[in-house]
Amino acid sequence: TARVKESVVVPSTENANIAPLLKRAFMFLEDGNWQDADTYCEKVLDLDPECGEAYLGKLMAELNVGKRQQLADCKEPFNNSENFAKVIRFGDEKNEAEMRGYIAHINERNENERRMSIYNDAIAALNSAYSVDEYYAIINKFRSIHGYKDSDEHIAFCERRIEEIREKQEADRKEAERKAEEARIAREKFIKKAKRVAAIAVPSACAVVVFLIILFNVIIPNKKYKGALSLMNEEKYEEAISVFDELDGYRDSITKINDCRYEIAISL
Repeated sequence: TARVKESVVVPSTENANIAPLLKRAFMFLEDGNWQDADTYCEKVLDLDPECGEAYLGKLMAELNVGKRQQLADCKEPFNNSENFAKVIRFGDEKNEAEMRGYIAHINERNENERRMSIYNDAIAALNSAYSVDEYYAIINKFRSIHGYKDSDEHIAFCERRIEEIREKQEADRKEAERKAEEARIAREKFIKKAKRVAAIAVPSACAVVVFLIILFNVIIPNKKYKGALSLMNEEKYEEAISVFDELDGYRDSITKINDCRYEIAISL
């Protein structure tokens, strides 16, 4: 079976000695022999210091590229290379367009990879987000790649979630204030009632009433409060919440309930 051998195309040149040297240089490149390829390109430049193809060969050897089309596969753009600058300077318009096309391709590919990486990170964070600060951080990620895929839709979703969380927080705050106010009113009614009873009762009865007031409003709640604090310190937050809730606003039990819920949320 006949084999078709790929030949290296080299430009015509006035100096007949250049063509074989260039051909050898590009053959070395195809074989991955970067040092010899660079050496032969230097031999060409000794004969023609303005040979654009020789500088192209040196650029390919510098980047370890066997074929010119593979320049598009380079990890980073190479337009800062001195050899690239000389390819542009001494090459023809077609060569320049080709080289700049490779640079544009690399930049576009890298930009797409950068955006994809940010997008994937933002999606992963979105799947586990629950706080306002997290949603703001995710919004910033999507805004940095504005217009990429459905980033703008995810920004709108995060903004809605932030609004929902804030509405829930405000509702919880008002409910806590309502319960605290109910507890205060109940205590005031109880104290007023106890005072009325004490005012008409005999001294011994007054003593009993006072004791009961202290018992139910100080001793028992304080005991429960300390028990709830112990449960909280032991990280038994659900049990602590149940006890604090029974205290009906005693001391800072409402705040402690919120602290327990916060710790539960953190653990989740």
